[in-house]
Order: sequence, then C-alpha cells, then structure tokens
Amino acid sequence: MSAPQKASCALRKNSSKEAERYRQEQAQLIRDKKMDELFNKKVEFIQSKLEISTTEP
Repeated sequence: MSAPQKASCALRKNSSKEAERYRQEQAQLIRDKKMDELFNKKVEFIQSKLEISTTEP
C-alpha cells in the first residue's frame, strides 16, 4: 500500500470514529429532547464536512 493510500485509509478510520461519536451525541440529544441543539450540531457537522471537501484538491 502506498503512502497516499495509507493516509486515505487513516482518514476514513478517523472519519468513521468521528461519525460514530456524532451518532451517539445525536441520539443523546434526542433522548434529552434538545431539538434546537440537535439542529445546531447537525449544521456544524455538515459545515465542517463542506470545509474539508472544499480544501482538498
């Protein structure tokens, strides 16, 4: 596996962990009925993904 492939694999693993944390946090907010906070977290998460995708070549 080349260095770029290893880096890509590592990014996917980190993204997977980040996604799992995101899902757990969202589930807790739903259980706590904090819908405003849930919405704001979703917006922040999507914005962070857009920032990453626009900075990559």
